[in-house]
Amino acid sequence: MQQKAAAVMNPREPSERRGEATTHTAGSDGGTSARRFSLVELFGRAQEVIIEHNGRDYRLRLTAQGKLLLTA
Repeated sequence: MQQKAAAVMNPREPSERRGEATTHTAGSDGGTSARRFSLVELFGRAQEVIIEHNGRDYRLRLTAQGKLLLTA
């Protein structure tokens, strides 16, 4: 899994990508598709979203330093 530098966007900052959701293929083998969301699209004005997975809630939170924190 590759990480991109400066991938975290502040939802209070204007962005050309606001509201954009795209699908792209990762890797050259034509394998896994991934959906891309802007932070504003996921969070809106909130500081936290809840993601349900296998009957469990996970909290994705935007920290004061502008980083993302996922907890169960």
